[in-house]
Amino acid sequence: DGLTAGIPYGPPVSLSTAIRQRAWRTDAQAYLYALLGFLAASHCQWNKVKQFMSKLEALVRPSTQSTVELLSTYLTGVYRQGTGNLQGALEIFSSPRFHLPQTSNGVKAGQKEIALLAGLNRLWIMQHPSCRNDYQTHELIGQLQPFCTNHWNIDLRTAWHNVAAALDTEPPQQLNQQKQHIQAAMSGSKVTNNILGAAVTLCIMRSRFFENVIGEQALKSARAASKQAQRSGNMLWQSVADGMLAQSYEVQGQREEAGQEWQKATKEANDAFVGKSMTYDFEDIATTTVISYFVDFVHG
Repeated sequence: DGLTAGIPYGPPVSLSTAIRQRAWRTDAQAYLYALLGFLAASHCQWNKVKQFMSKLEALVRPSTQSTVELLSTYLTGVYRQGTGNLQGALEIFSSPRFHLPQTSNGVKAGQKEIALLAGLNRLWIMQHPSCRNDYQTHELIGQLQPFCTNHWNIDLRTAWHNVAAALDTEPPQQLNQQKQHIQAAMSGSKVTNNILGAAVTLCIMRSRFFENVIGEQALKSARAASKQAQRSGNMLWQSVADGMLAQSYEVQGQREEAGQEWQKATKEANDAFVGKSMTYDFEDIATTTVISYFVDFVHG
């Protein structure tokens, strides 16, 4: 094929072996495009994500390895969620192909983990007013918790604790539960040096415990979230954190600082959605953004 023309492969092989080798190369190429798509999503480069989705569409066939096909579908859901098409993303993540397997028999490596990630995306999306479903939220929490709480992958556990800490439920979570989730998420991020995971945790902590609070501790919390979000390089979470910092300055009566942070946060939101004709407030961004560190286990 065009990708491998002129590259010597050693001694001639049978036709059936050549066909298997070509199928393997195609699957490997598709897997690489999926990983590059997730990397682009982590930097809010949605046009690039779309390009990799188109490349994947040309490669994925019925004979493609099931895990690679599942990653391709998950990337499409990530793209829809990240660009604000929440109903479309929820439709993908609710697909039977992302149902959690009840046993490990016949389940290939990574498939259960991808299903867990899709469940976490569903939980986050269903927090948005347009997709709110408290019954399904409680049901899904019950399904995910046994798998996520002690999962071998630390980044997946971190993602679970971040989502769980951010959830608004009826009846509401106890304060101690929220604190435990936040502490576990922060500990996990430190172990794996997950900068974006820590930024998300700090944003959730500030939102949970320091919203409309006057005092130096509230400002310290908002500044810490802003600094960590800047380190992450994720434009959406930078916008979220700086928007929170602006609100904290407003509560303190520091109007000049608040204005500067609002301006910065607005620019970051616009930069994150270059080429997209949509408007978000900062709570919408926090709800709909892709937490792309969820897929670290795929290439960690």
